[in-house]
Amino acid sequence: MKRKKTDHVERIRTLYQKYMDHEISEDEFNELLNSSFHPEFSAIINEPLRKSWAETKDEGKKGSTNGRSNPSKKGGGSMKSIGMWIAAAAAAALVLFTTTPWHSSTTDGWIIYNTGYAETLEIDLSDGSKVLLNASSELRWKNDWASSGKRLAHISGEAYFDVQPQGRNGNKIPFLVESKEVRIEVVGTSFNIEDYGDETKVFLNQGQIKLGLLRTSDSTVYLTDGDQVVIENQTHQVLSQTQTSKQEAASWTEGELRFKDVDLGKILPQLEAIYGVEFEVEDSAMLEIPMDFGVPYANWAVVQSALELALTVDLHTHDGKIYINKIK
Repeated sequence: MKRKKTDHVERIRTLYQKYMDHEISEDEFNELLNSSFHPEFSAIINEPLRKSWAETKDEGKKGSTNGRSNPSKKGGGSMKSIGMWIAAAAAAALVLFTTTPWHSSTTDGWIIYNTGYAETLEIDLSDGSKVLLNASSELRWKNDWASSGKRLAHISGEAYFDVQPQGRNGNKIPFLVESKEVRIEVVGTSFNIEDYGDETKVFLNQGQIKLGLLRTSDSTVYLTDGDQVVIENQTHQVLSQTQTSKQEAASWTEGELRFKDVDLGKILPQLEAIYGVEFEVEDSAMLEIPMDFGVPYANWAVVQSALELALTVDLHTHDGKIYINKIK
């Protein structure tokens, strides 16, 4: 018996709400993707978006003397609301998170993996560990770990590691990850390391790691579940060590770029590295605007629209640069 049209519409609404609430299962998500071919899909999704947008505009009017919210003021409620709406609008695009074909080469015993712009790569290392390599990144893996008694990886860009314990003669074989700024020592754990832009961020999802600053003597930080350390690359100093979640610190591993109360000036370098674009900002004060939004990782067009709506700006490309200009 075929499902009635009204039942199908309600099912799409239910699945979409579950997606927005982060309560959707893998099977339900696949069902929602298949439903995107339904002729009324766009209308169904646009209904809650229009409502959210109307509420956002009302909030902006209440918090402003000229009918427009002030996005440069930190903690402004209207910016948060716009960010929430952007997440919903981006989710409506339902862009699949895809990984690239296998890219690797071998040099002097190192296996080298590379990704291009807006690409990710799933890697199964020879010790049983797994790595998800983010865009514009390189992973070097020394493949002599069984004989050397040491597992060594170098990362440039961003990667999420799921390290499997290994032993030899009753002793654990350490797993070392190095970037320009830090050395991470683990035995068996899962963590994310990012060194795009002016900061290096290390997030520990599960386990325990010892983090050493390569350019600063006698500087060691120990991380436990949920810890994130931010290091300023220029001064080689630890800026912060806080508790966070994988959803916020490594959302890209699940097909989404999500930012929560992050200044635009810190977001743009990451977008430049991931998508191979270059930004030019008309007003430097905009770089201090705190942003709350989430967008599907694989779709630059949605990211661009999200920025335009959230900031009330116009983005246009000229001579290979994307200019962010305020709407007059």
